[in-house]
Amino acid sequence: MLAITQQPTEKENTMKTLLKHTPKKSALPTLTQIMVKDGFATCSDCDFFLTYPMVGLENGLYNPAGFGTVYSKLENSDISTFPVIREAEYGQTVEYSAKWLLERLELLATAMSKDATRYYLQGVFFTGNDIAATNGQVLHKVKNTATINGSFIIPDKAIYIMIDLLKEHKKIESVKLEFAKYVNFSYMRFTCGDAVLVSKLIDGQFPNYTRVIPDCAAFAETKIDAVVVKSHLPRLKIKAKQGNEKLMVVTTNDVGISTSIDIGFNFELLLKMPSGDFFYKNAAESAVIISPLGLSVIMPMRL
Repeated sequence: MLAITQQPTEKENTMKTLLKHTPKKSALPTLTQIMVKDGFATCSDCDFFLTYPMVGLENGLYNPAGFGTVYSKLENSDISTFPVIREAEYGQTVEYSAKWLLERLELLATAMSKDATRYYLQGVFFTGNDIAATNGQVLHKVKNTATINGSFIIPDKAIYIMIDLLKEHKKIESVKLEFAKYVNFSYMRFTCGDAVLVSKLIDGQFPNYTRVIPDCAAFAETKIDAVVVKSHLPRLKIKAKQGNEKLMVVTTNDVGISTSIDIGFNFELLLKMPSGDFFYKNAAESAVIISPLGLSVIMPMRL
């Protein structure tokens, strides 16, 4: 018996992405619906707007529960109740390789903070030289290949949507990112294939992350491969549990280095580090991993 696997259509993939990012609950019931207007389908939470071309459906609000299967349009739906994207003039436009950006955003996303009291860390920082993210314990920094004037913080929710769009549009080679900055509001617009994401930017001051980056040349003698460090982690975690379960003490004898040095880090954080050259000096200083993606710092204390 021949088994036939039917690949999802482009429209079904579009529905899947829209459904994933449509709010399940909201004080504004309209936001739990998908709006179709003039050949485009949009989902939003007022902070972001994700739009795809959608032909063949009448204007109206659609119930996400049936969207993509039976296209259940709400009776007497009024699209005027759906939030409107604020008009903005995007003064800066930059392009990135889609593959390059996906690889780096996936790394940077692991360092975005979840602490609402430090909202300015709940995203990825774009500036002329770098793209960076930190939660106060880990810093990831990559070199920005595009020229940007000023600096912008894209919120975590928008970053996760960008990652989803890049994964969905695997065949495209480049994507476009635009910024609009005004006195009272700032927006970014991300174009990935036929999808367009508009999002508010975080209004805050990103910390001076460069001050926590040690000089790797100062302790080049203690350079090892991060893969070697990770290979010892299961045994080292058992050792760490004898004291603080979250604190890992690594001796250089465990990783094959002659000089005796101890460092203390969160075990789970080290597991998420990219493979590359691992630099460290002592327990009071940060460790650095230099990988093909960029530079990562593990801090023994909060930034």
